[in-house]
Amino acid sequence: MLLVAEILLLGATLYIIALPLLGQKVSTTGELTENALSELMYKKDAAFIALKDLKFDHATGKIDEVDYEEMKTRFESDAIAVLKQIDDYRGVPKTKETVKPAEAIATADKKVRYCHQCGVSTVETHKFCSDCGAKL
Repeated sequence: MLLVAEILLLGATLYIIALPLLGQKVSTTGELTENALSELMYKKDAAFIALKDLKFDHATGKIDEVDYEEMKTRFESDAIAVLKQIDDYRGVPKTKETVKPAEAIATADKKVRYCHQCGVSTVETHKFCSDCGAKL
């Protein structure tokens, strides 16, 4: 009788310990998980760093004007794609206007704009970023 109780107690303990691992759902519908959001935030940071480095290299004369414009357009397109994926994940409503990739980071959209520090979308009337607190 004591052996049966010990086995049941051991089974219950193992079940409770394994429950968080068993409870993770694998999304087959294409929904982003928290890890995917972290990866998108990393890609966003990398895109902004690449743009900043490119601007510095151009200012110091390491990159000529033609290469600078080509690379800038490509990096901005990548950054905009990542920002849109982040907005889709966070549920930010999409605007009907389309923004050209070259203008999107600098001028953004009249209703929604992006923080120059962290890239989070903000409302035009905000004076500070709601995510990092940077002055807009």
